[in-house]
Amino acid sequence: MFSTLFEKLKKLTRSCITEEELRIAWTTSFSDIGIEFKAERDRNDLSHNQVIIELKNKGFFKGSIASQKFKEAVNDRLYKYITRKAKIEGIPEGDYTGIATDGDHIVFCYVQNGIIRHQDLMPLSLMSVTKVAKCLRSDGRRALTSINLIDDFGHNSPVGIKLMGALSNELSQHFLDTENNKIKMLFKEWQSLFGQVSNLTNEQVLKINKQLNFSIPNIKDESVSGLLFVIHTYNALIMKLLGAEIVSYLDLTQYKDFCGNLASADDGRLLKILE
Repeated sequence: MFSTLFEKLKKLTRSCITEEELRIAWTTSFSDIGIEFKAERDRNDLSHNQVIIELKNKGFFKGSIASQKFKEAVNDRLYKYITRKAKIEGIPEGDYTGIATDGDHIVFCYVQNGIIRHQDLMPLSLMSVTKVAKCLRSDGRRALTSINLIDDFGHNSPVGIKLMGALSNELSQHFLDTENNKIKMLFKEWQSLFGQVSNLTNEQVLKINKQLNFSIPNIKDESVSGLLFVIHTYNALIMKLLGAEIVSYLDLTQYKDFCGNLASADDGRLLKILE
């Protein structure tokens, strides 16, 4: 896998000249192993969780840590980006990894005690690319920020679309059931509390539908109200999980690293913990 990654990256960077061309080469190559970079976020050329990558035009380092462009990439850019991101995300500076590359060489950097330090400047090779790939693959913990939450759990995220779609289907199925059931009861209680909110104009309904990527509940005249019930239920679930994660972080529960452990639990264990 790493050999294939290296060969593709070497091929794509061979004809690169500018930072933008290198960015495309790196983004394209690493997407093959499941790494999706954030490009130009908060001035970072590329980033993935706690890894920040600074790109320079092809060959700008001239193979030397004494070159002006190398010093600019490490001492100026990466130091600034790491310290700023650490402050925003509330994570220690030492937990971040900086990587600088000019397409020909790669260097790893870390901030310790307010000082940025770098390792040896490595040529683009199977060894250096493998080191980058392993670093990116092992960095799976996302910082708890509003931007990351929207990306991962917003209404148009894969998780949001799938879960709200499932909630919508369940509401459709149980609301039309001739017998009483808990879902129908909860929906009616919600309507009694939020009835005024669920009375929307046709224009408002059209705007909401354009922003959603799942089917609205098929419950006849109650569909709009049902749609808002689904969105509200999804938002409430996310808020409860966030609250549980905070309580876990503060060591106020027996479930340490709450959301991280939930993600690795099977369905039966997951339901038992939530209950």
